[in-house]
Amino acid sequence: MEYMNTPILIIIYKRSKTLKKVIESIKQVKPKKIYFAANAPASNNSSEVREVIKTRDLIKTINWECEIKRLFHKEHLIASESISSGISWFFENENEGIIIEDDCVLSRDFYFFSQELLKKYRDNKSVFQICASNFQDGNIRNDGDYYFSRFNHIWGWASWKRSWEKFDLSLNNFDQALINKAIDDNFDDFFVRIYWKIMVYYSKQFKYDTWDFQWMICMWIQKSYCITPNVNLVRNIGFGKNSTNTDNSLSKWSNMEEKNLPGPWLEPALFQLNDEADKYTMNEFFWNGKNKFYNIFRMLLISILPKKLKNKLKVFKRRFINKLSKNKFN
Repeated sequence: MEYMNTPILIIIYKRSKTLKKVIESIKQVKPKKIYFAANAPASNNSSEVREVIKTRDLIKTINWECEIKRLFHKEHLIASESISSGISWFFENENEGIIIEDDCVLSRDFYFFSQELLKKYRDNKSVFQICASNFQDGNIRNDGDYYFSRFNHIWGWASWKRSWEKFDLSLNNFDQALINKAIDDNFDDFFVRIYWKIMVYYSKQFKYDTWDFQWMICMWIQKSYCITPNVNLVRNIGFGKNSTNTDNSLSKWSNMEEKNLPGPWLEPALFQLNDEADKYTMNEFFWNGKNKFYNIFRMLLISILPKKLKNKLKVFKRRFINKLSKNKFN
């Protein structure tokens, strides 16, 4: 019988429906230690406060032998600060572990897959992270059960304290020339380089509310890799209007089925980045299958629009997508 000894961090806020499914999934492996990091309500609105309390109360449904640790923020933080501070708290207490947000349902196999590889690559600083996501649309990229990628997705992932110590949310601790070199070293395509440099500029100048992009830049600077399974091991059930960055419920990545990947796991023959897989991820995931010029123009437009106008456009986009979604399923 396999035992889940690796500690888990679950990032929560106010999504009780999705968290309930996440906890039900975790019951399959009954981990011995779970950390919960929770953001505070954004307002005194009674319905929001009730939902935050309802979400936190689900922690009480854990009915197996398990040590539970809590970090409940007293003041509301923007998503990037709430999530990254929760991860920092986790790694202040643990040397390695699995991180899940309250809308990501992991395959049972990912828990043991990541537990095994956390041990295997513990002292290999060329490996930065292990992720559960696979955006290859069924394409198997090598002769192993996983490949090495320059993209470190965060819909369920595992890592080490040694990696998280390199994280900088603001990116201000890195010289711009160093960041540019890290981007240039990872991409041959001129337009892909421009896209990521615009992302850095936008993040620094306009405080884009995300942390995973900065996490990836930190990995590039360290010249490290992310382990990616050859099949998808996570289902993101959080797409929709209540999500911060995954608001398009019509996305093909919404509710993508999690697969099985039982061990023992075969190591790739070559310890190197899989360029074919990463080009596919760049085109299909980051660029949503759209033309590179469209994506660069979009990023440039976003970077110069006033914040109020961007927020109005975001609201309009959500309403439009919700209307399309309702029409699709009616």
